[in-house]
Amino acid sequence: MSGAASAVARAAEAPPGRPLRVDPGAVPAAMAGQGDPLRAALRAILGSAAFDLAPDGGRLWLRGQDTRHHAVDPALPAALAAWGLDGPDAVGAFRETRPGYGLCFEDSWSGWLLAPVLAGLADDAPLVVLHLDDHGDRMPTLLSRVTDGALVNPATGAPFDAASRESWAEAIAHGVVTIGNWLTALGQGRGVVHIRHLRPHPADAAVEGRIRPLRAGTVRHPLLPDHAFAVLEDGPPPGSGTLMETADPVRALADLPPGVLAVHVDLDYFVNDFNGNPGTRPLRRTADLARAVRGRMDALFAALAATRRPVAAWVAATSPGFCGAPHWPGLLDRLERGIVALGGPEGMA
Repeated sequence: MSGAASAVARAAEAPPGRPLRVDPGAVPAAMAGQGDPLRAALRAILGSAAFDLAPDGGRLWLRGQDTRHHAVDPALPAALAAWGLDGPDAVGAFRETRPGYGLCFEDSWSGWLLAPVLAGLADDAPLVVLHLDDHGDRMPTLLSRVTDGALVNPATGAPFDAASRESWAEAIAHGVVTIGNWLTALGQGRGVVHIRHLRPHPADAAVEGRIRPLRAGTVRHPLLPDHAFAVLEDGPPPGSGTLMETADPVRALADLPPGVLAVHVDLDYFVNDFNGNPGTRPLRRTADLARAVRGRMDALFAALAATRRPVAAWVAATSPGFCGAPHWPGLLDRLERGIVALGGPEGMA
């Protein structure tokens, strides 16, 4: 691993923030069989955001990202110690700028690392994101769209600007943006965002390699009646972004739309040991896996080189609880060498 100066920040407990009003009478009938139907219904909406619920069930407070998935990797504590880090706060808040790329542990900070790229774009300039990941990261956010179309962090009432690192840090602290929806939040920026999702395995036949229109939208939930949450959804109108999902790097990079290109690499694209779930599979370190990783890495950089398209920024996320920590040094070293061989990014803030 490179010894670049680190900009590590340790997560503080999320400030109390504003409560979100809950309508306990709106619990779906399908949840009736759950031990705690209200909490189960809220969990289905809030995803990986941690929350506290008032005793009467009428209010909730967002408490940041639920990080229980970190515990599934038995090698994580030793890996953190090797980095001079300790404890869950260090994992949840780690991000740094290295020569040639930005690095974070949790995917949610990828938006924080890319915010300066958005800030440097003209309002109508497209951003093209090549997203290497075993997951789409396009789940609904908990950002609330108000009547004038602006987005606010419902835990603070502050506006959310995808080009502002301060906005990202505040949204992550409260769990409004998490590992499962950070790309959705990025797509709420001031200009058009085109996503090319390079997957380790092919998508469903109906969508594999097909370019679909993508736009910023909202979703409402009767349980949280005061909010319309920001999502990315299929659909026109003219000037909207686009999405393609494919396992073929050449196809992902063919006929890219105009715009500034950024590459996001979640290490679980190469190796996903745990998928955030305890006891799902052992940590894998085999010759076959090493060959598969080399093949994917070589195919990525060959496809990028063939485009002759400059990359404005690279971001890597190690994905604790998904990609086993013992894989990180080798994957990052190979990634760094590939970036250097390609000529590095145009500029990284």
